[in-house]
Parts: sequence; structure tokens; C-alpha cells
Amino acid sequence: MVRVTPDTIMCKAFPPILRQEVRNWVTTLLPKSIRTFDDFSKQFVTYFTSSKWAKKTTIRLMQLTQDEDELLKDFIAQFNRAIMSGTQSRPFKMSLSKNPARYDA
Repeated sequence: MVRVTPDTIMCKAFPPILRQEVRNWVTTLLPKSIRTFDDFSKQFVTYFTSSKWAKKTTIRLMQLTQDEDELLKDFIAQFNRAIMSGTQSRPFKMSLSKNPARYDA
């Protein structure tokens, strides 16, 4: 029989309310490496305070470069993720999907 404790409930309930970046981090945790919610919260704080989230500006986005061995489609995907994660304006995001950029040859 599985013993359910408040810590178990907290650890299971916490991830769904998080942003995608945090959900990705949660999936990197080793199985059975977290025993209590306190363990989870300490690892969470340690990980995310050590990686400062810089505000994305247009200049920073334009400084993204394609690695020498990186496929163009992978770079474009990375660039698109950077734009979308740094853009908080819902109307702007919606306009991108309604009016996609055209590439005329």
C-alpha cells in the first residue's frame, strides 16, 4: 500500500501550476531523489536562484547567433522560443499567428 503524506501531495500538486521552463526542470530530477516537499523546494530555489533570468530585449534577441554545427531549422526554433518567452504581450503573439511573415523569393 502506498502511504500518502502531505509532502507527497504537495510534490505532486506543485508542478502543474508552474511555467514551462520550470516543468522542464522538474522532468530532469532523478526518480526518488525527492523525499519531502522541503527537499523539492530547496532544489527548486537552488536551481533557479543560480540561473538569473535576464530580461529579453530586442538587442539581446538580435545577438542570438547560429552555432557553426547547428541546423538552420534548430536555430530558428531556438530564436522563436526566445521571442515568445520574452514577449508578454498577448495581442502581439496573436498577431504573429494571424499574420505570419512572408518570404518572397
